Parts: sequence; C-alpha cells; structure tokens
Amino acid sequence: MMMLQRVGKCIKDMPFAWLLAVVILFAGIFLRTYHFNEWLLFKGDAFRDAVLVSHVFNDGVGSLPLFGPKAGGTQLHLGPFFYYFQSLAVLLFQDTSAPVLAYPDVLFSILTLPLIFLFVKRYFSFAWALAIMAMLSCSFFAIEYGRFAWNPNSVPFWITLFLYALLRAYDDNESKKTLWAGVAGGALGIASQLHFSTFLGLPILTVLFALWNYIVAKKTVTYRSIAVFFGVLFLIYTPVLLDEWMTHGENTREFFKAIHSKGAAQGWLIMNLWRDISMFGKYSLRILTGVTDASMARYVAACMVIVVGIWANVRLYLMEKDIRKRQFLVASFLLVSVYFLLYIPLAFKIDRPRFFLPFLFMPYVMIGYIFTYAKSIGYKNIAYWGSIIAVTFVVASNIVMVDRWMRELALSQTSVKQEKTLKGQEFYWTWGHFERAAAVMNSRCQNDVLQYTMSKNTQEFGFSIEYALRMGSGREAVVQTRNYKSPGTQGCYFYVSRTGENLSKLVQESQHDESIDAGGIAVTQWYPKDATREYTPDSIGKLISLDTKIRKHKRLTWSDVGVLFRGERRVVNQLQ
Repeated sequence: MMMLQRVGKCIKDMPFAWLLAVVILFAGIFLRTYHFNEWLLFKGDAFRDAVLVSHVFNDGVGSLPLFGPKAGGTQLHLGPFFYYFQSLAVLLFQDTSAPVLAYPDVLFSILTLPLIFLFVKRYFSFAWALAIMAMLSCSFFAIEYGRFAWNPNSVPFWITLFLYALLRAYDDNESKKTLWAGVAGGALGIASQLHFSTFLGLPILTVLFALWNYIVAKKTVTYRSIAVFFGVLFLIYTPVLLDEWMTHGENTREFFKAIHSKGAAQGWLIMNLWRDISMFGKYSLRILTGVTDASMARYVAACMVIVVGIWANVRLYLMEKDIRKRQFLVASFLLVSVYFLLYIPLAFKIDRPRFFLPFLFMPYVMIGYIFTYAKSIGYKNIAYWGSIIAVTFVVASNIVMVDRWMRELALSQTSVKQEKTLKGQEFYWTWGHFERAAAVMNSRCQNDVLQYTMSKNTQEFGFSIEYALRMGSGREAVVQTRNYKSPGTQGCYFYVSRTGENLSKLVQESQHDESIDAGGIAVTQWYPKDATREYTPDSIGKLISLDTKIRKHKRLTWSDVGVLFRGERRVVNQLQ
C-alpha cells in the first residue's frame, strides 16, 4: 500500500510533459505486447532459427554458431548476433518456445522509443521529440515488426543507437567521448549483422560522416576513440573472422556473388531510379499511415513528404550555427541519401518492408523538419496548427490500422470467415493455432509415431506445428507438408487444415474421425490403409523432420573453434 502511495505521489509531482512521455511509452509497450504469445507469427525463417537455437539450449553454449542467417536469396551468411540474443533469452528463461525466442525483438522495439526521444532531442525541442516518439510508438510498421522473431526486426534500435553514440562521440561537450565511440562501434557491428542492407549502408554512412566532420566542421576524434571504436567492432566480428579463417574465406566469396546477384541490372538506370523512388514512396506511406496498399496518388503524396523533408533538412542545415545540431542534420541527411543511392542498383529487389526498417523513423523526422523550417521563416501559425494536424493524422491513421490488424488476429483464433486481411492474406495462423493443434494431436495419440499431413493451402505452417508439438509435449513427429506418403509404420495419422476446408480426397476415401475445430484450425485423425509395417527404433532418425531441417542449416560453432585450437584431428565441414 505504501509503495502504491509513493508511486501515486511520484506521478502527481511529475511535470505534465514527462507524464505524457510516460503515457506514450506505455502505450507503445501495450501495443507491442498485447496477446503477444497467442498472436505471435511463427513460420519460415523463424522456425529455422528456433531449431538452431534449441540446439544451443540442449547442447550448451559451445553450439553457438559462428555465422547467422543467410541474406535473402543468396548463400551469404550474416553475422551471428541475432542467434546470440535469442540464445541469451532461452538461457535466461530456460524455455525454447517461440514467444521466448521473440523476446529480444520485442524488447528492442520497446527500447527504441526512449532511445529515439534522446536521439531526436539533440536537434528538436522537447515537444517535437515527444511527437516523434508518439508517432513511432503507434506506428503499425514498427509494432508489426516488433512482435515476432526475425533478424532484421531490431535494426531500428541498433541504427538509432549507432547514430546517437556517433553524435556523442563527436560532441566537444561530451566528457566520455571514448566510451561513446565504443558504443558506436558495438552498435555498428551488431546492426550490420542483422540485414544485408545495414551491412552495406552503415559503413558508407560512417565514412561520409567522418569526412564531413574532418573537412567541413574541422572536428576529429582522438586516436584512442578510433582504437576503441574499431576494437569493439573487431570484437563483435570475432566469430565471423574465425569462420572465415577456418573456411578459407568462403563467406567472402559468397559476399561478392551476392553483390553481383542482388545488383544485377533490370534495365536502364532511369528505370532503376524510378523504381527506387516509387519504393520509397510506397513504404514511406506505410510508415506514415500504416496503409499497406493504396493508390498511386497516395504513394506520390508520401514521396513528396520525404522530398520536402529532405529539402527542409538542407535548408535548416544552411541556417544552423550550432555545430551539434548541424551534425544531427548531416547524419539524418546521410541516412536517407545513402540508402536511396544504395537501393538504386537493388531497386527491383527491395519491394519488401524489411529493406525500409533502417529508414523507419526518418519519415517522422522529416515531418518535424518541414514544420520546424516553416516556423523558422516566419510561418509560426501554419507551423503550429499544421504540426498538430499532421502528427494527429499520423498517430490516428496508424492506430486505426493497428486496431484493424489486431481485430483480424483475434478473429482468426476462432473463425476463418474473414474478408481480405490488411496484409492481403486469406487467413492468419499464429502460435496460438499451432499450440492448440499440437495439444489435440498429442492428446489423441498414445503411439510412439505421430504423423500429420498439411492441406494444400496450409503447407507453409507444417514445421511450425511440429515445433509447437515438441515444445508442448516433447513428442517427435513426422510432418508431410505436401502429399501423404506412408513411412511404412504403425502410428497415429492426422490431417491439418483450415476449419471448414474440404478434406483431401485420400482422407475422405479412408476411415477418419470427425474433424476437431481448434479455433480456426481443424485436426482430423484418419487411418490410412497402407500403414502396416511395424515401427522400429532404428527408423526414428529418418522420421524426425526437425533434425532433418536443422542439418540443412548447419554452421561452424564455438565447439569447432575449441577443437581446432586444441589440435584434435577432426574434419570441419562447411555446409551452406
């Protein structure tokens, strides 16, 4: 009781502006954690990563890989820190379930909110810092990508931390410049391991920012700061460098192949440039309003916000005398410019939201620049009312989109009858679906062998259900995502489909029980005619699809490093 009284007194004594900041922060936390476990998205890469990290949990930290996920569409591996964050989560919570694996991403999404406030306050007023924080707090784009596990999802946090630390490392009034140089090196090292675009873009931005400070601002950092920056960066990349040494530069060769494949020309330069502009318009609209599909006029309007924002950025830079604020303006300009130029050769490959995660907070900053510039040239009333209308519109539009998305997720848990979803999908299946389906199959099967087949429309979720089955009961299962094929064993057989979906012809023609509706997901037990041979323990290795899956994604680990340095005779295979 006394504790509640103290908290109440603290809130009562808190200035209104800070109280508003706390409300904004808690609103962002609520939107990122509401029904987090049940509505968690879990498929594809998330399944692959979960299986790999579960090996770390079961076999010890020596199983930590030296390389991380592959860059999309290539054989190039990113750094391993995404897996290290997930491994830390499962070791802390002693649980390898899908929600625990997503805890690092939701945590970094939440931490981005106070961090963006600190970052933008280096240039903007307290009120504008709150406004930008509020827009990010309610951003459908940010909320969506903060609610599941994937290596690009925490890019906004690490880029914001990198830029903030870099600015403080160059600040003459900063007493701990060396410390901030180390933070910048660490943030750069981690951010560049999370996505191919940050691996390419952030080093370019760093070099250009250092050159501007040296040539224009006449600012340098000490040799000690430089040594700490690269020392921490080197430490973060130690696993990658060890793998490169042990595999004789295999990943470096894949890097150059990836550069060639991703940058392959799609036509004339003007076509790539137009495509790049249209992609920036499309995803700027999504960041600003939450709208995922709109008319060309709306894309053009969003693109104009960015163009006018960049123009205001440049004008404010020319007018600004404070070196700290000029550094902020340069950093934001470089972030947009570097990524725009970087994406020109990649223009026909970037129609994916993840490519704009490094750019996530910049449209909100651009709104701030536009009205700050309007105020600076005498249009104070326009700036005041225009900013209120713009920020209110952005927040309201995103809240509407978030509300619609969450209503769809909620409805998907009990029904399959939906209109076209906000994401353009026919239906959502989440961790809640997989747990319920796994529970039904586990409760109805007393045999050692459990096999299930997915319907044609749900094949991508087969391994996700298998992971839920293993997490819930420890049971090993056989999943066939395509057509049924008997393993020649006696066991339990199930067919998984959407509720109300027609059973496959094979199941209909076989003896089967009535389908069980597990909330939007239907589980049907059936009895194939050709499953006659006895099950033998020797065949289990062929039946466990989880282990089969992980072998396809095997990487060198810290245990392999120990073997090498101990001088033991062992062949280390580099598997792609």
